[in-house]
Amino acid sequence: MLRKLKGGEVFLLHDRGTTLGADAEAPEQMLGALATVLQEAKRRGLTSVRVDTLMYGDRAAALVSQNETQIKLKLWKRAVVALWLGWEKLFHWVYHLRTASPEDPMLHFRSRVYHGARVEMGQGYVMQNGDPMIELHFDNQKLYELGVTSRSSMHLAIRMIRTMEQQLPDLAELVAADPELRSAKAIYGVSMINRGPEKFGFTIQELPPGPFSMASRLYLKLLLSVIHPAGTERLKQRTDQLVPKMIVMPVEELLRRYGQHHKLAAASTEDRRDESILLENEILPERN
Repeated sequence: MLRKLKGGEVFLLHDRGTTLGADAEAPEQMLGALATVLQEAKRRGLTSVRVDTLMYGDRAAALVSQNETQIKLKLWKRAVVALWLGWEKLFHWVYHLRTASPEDPMLHFRSRVYHGARVEMGQGYVMQNGDPMIELHFDNQKLYELGVTSRSSMHLAIRMIRTMEQQLPDLAELVAADPELRSAKAIYGVSMINRGPEKFGFTIQELPPGPFSMASRLYLKLLLSVIHPAGTERLKQRTDQLVPKMIVMPVEELLRRYGQHHKLAAASTEDRRDESILLENEILPERN
């Protein structure tokens, strides 16, 4: 790579260590090589740019801006988003939702009682009907902004992963400091991402068939058509994976993984990047 390092060069770095025949340490080795190359590039006065900028220069930024504007100006999406955000404000007011990270409001939650079938969460943890729990909700405004400004499915997935990495420790701190939240059995939500959340410590469960499952499926598909960069086209791809499912994690596991916020913040950049790369591969394994 250093021998090829010059203006206009494009490097493709393979980082997956989980495919057949791959080196399990591939992510760590790739990041180490990349760090060396970037340091040498800086020493030589070279900077990194996106491929479309390399190809089209200043026109690339104009094309991206034009594309984003077209997404935002679609009349039906604007109408849906307006109703959607209005409903969220009402929901937050009625149910007194709190925010894990007020400076970057993405993850909201409320304390409530669980009503449903028994849920096995692994390691002996169980949530049953009548148990206290913490219900999670994503911020609709933030989801919309991420969706319409992401350049691809991968870009959207990476940004959501980064956000969850930042906000789960904040949620853990709030839970640890609040006796009511601390007494909850689990944190709970509904997601259309069928693979990936387990890397954060969640157990994935099927939603029991019924009106709630049907309503969740319709709502989340509408949500995906609005916020996803590929829009309704994404709904036609891998439809078997676009099924809402329950994601649940014991509160004890949340505190064990994320409770020591300062310790997490002090973790090496390489370790956090390795985990994110594995998550990206789990969520979008079909990427090129």
